[in-house]
Amino acid sequence: MISGARTGQDIGHSRQNVFRRFVLLLLGASLGLGLLMNGSTADPYRQISFLALSVPVFLTVFVQVTQYRARMLLRWVMTVICVLLFWGGMQVVPVPFSGLAHPVWDDVTDMGLHTRRYISVAPAQTLASLPSLVLPFLVFAAALSLCKTKEDTIFAWGMLAVIGVALAAVSAALHLLFPQAQFFSDYVVQHGRRFTGIFVNANMTAAFFALVAFVLAGYMLSASGTKNRRAVQRDVLPGMAVSLRDVVLCSVLFLIVIGIIVTRSRAGTMLGFGVLSVCLAGYILLRPVPDKARSGSVPRWLRALMAAVLGLVMLLFFGEPMVARMGDTSQDLRWCAMQSTWKIFLDRPVTGSGFGTFAQTFPQHRDGACLGTAGVWQRAHNSYLEFLAGFGVVALAVLAAAFGVLLYVLVGGVMRRKSLKAIPVFGLGALGYMAGHSYFDFPLQIPGIAAYFAALLGVACAASLLDRQSVGRHRPIIQHDPYSTNDFNKNFKSNP
Repeated sequence: MISGARTGQDIGHSRQNVFRRFVLLLLGASLGLGLLMNGSTADPYRQISFLALSVPVFLTVFVQVTQYRARMLLRWVMTVICVLLFWGGMQVVPVPFSGLAHPVWDDVTDMGLHTRRYISVAPAQTLASLPSLVLPFLVFAAALSLCKTKEDTIFAWGMLAVIGVALAAVSAALHLLFPQAQFFSDYVVQHGRRFTGIFVNANMTAAFFALVAFVLAGYMLSASGTKNRRAVQRDVLPGMAVSLRDVVLCSVLFLIVIGIIVTRSRAGTMLGFGVLSVCLAGYILLRPVPDKARSGSVPRWLRALMAAVLGLVMLLFFGEPMVARMGDTSQDLRWCAMQSTWKIFLDRPVTGSGFGTFAQTFPQHRDGACLGTAGVWQRAHNSYLEFLAGFGVVALAVLAAAFGVLLYVLVGGVMRRKSLKAIPVFGLGALGYMAGHSYFDFPLQIPGIAAYFAALLGVACAASLLDRQSVGRHRPIIQHDPYSTNDFNKNFKSNP
């Protein structure tokens, strides 16, 4: 019989499920809003996005995290957040020793303009930039906490896919129908005569579209294994071995990939095609195949090779807009900017010059012979160097720990999972893509893209850490009466 206490516990589980889905929907709406507003790069859209995201992040406090490995990962995230806030706070408070303070404050003090010294050259700017640094970690923790079961994980991953496809459609509509419109910025949609969509920078559009491609491919492959046989028979097209749903998703994925090419982003397109092809080939090699399906089928290594070759063929066939820019490096000054940013780090390697102060410190180290004197550089086009220049050696520790832990969790999920294997595979691919793209551009410095990417990694890590109890649905536990006839006979036979 089912006890009344256990029935009440099942009702509590049901309420928790409804609450998690509600918070997930709220998180998705906040992510979409932040991306829609030009990535929330300018005021007041940045503040609106942060306030919207803070609501679902706060509500996750009431979600019970019962899995041990998920709790350990959450503790690591909280530790990183505390380290970032502590060191960022140290950079904006007055320091008693002039050796820790930036030399610029000695000059200001000598002139009698100010009597306090700081590590950061612009404490107010550093303080204003800290929310952009911490919020992605909070979004990651929220997504990880909300995905407690297999159903939650598929729902969250599908939600990210819907958000990405919807915003990609908005970007295409703006480019085709309203090219001269100003969309949450002072620039027109076709600024620079390249496909920018809801973003001003075409490279950022390529980065976002690539993330959407990873999510969509992972959802298509993970959800295909969860459909029941009746649904498959109902959706299969006449004379075809694939379902209508798969055809639609493949078509949308193809259009997303074409959108990446149209941006003409060299790093975004090459990395996107390369990593996406590797992920698809890796999934084909690693996914479990029933014994009955192995006989007489095409070898997996051959199918993986075909998938990799297909990506190369698509790049060669459709990639002319991007290939035309491969040899155009005469106006690419980012390498000079990287060298100057490295000098900023070498100038203050231990303490840094203050997070978010690149625009204030770069002019002092700018190489006029290489960069010239025209133009204002707001970002280094290399997120690693800019992070190092602002935070010093603390940035090295944070980056090493973040990559190490994420790789450990996602690679473990790729090797351990049987169901939902596609989510950690393409989550690992998205991590590799953003790690490579951040070396040439600054996608993670766009708050909307950073939050979307953090949610993607949170769901992928949750899928990697799911245990067997969380994979299945919650079922009522039957409590047997120890004095019933059947149980008494079993006990008597085992203990005569």
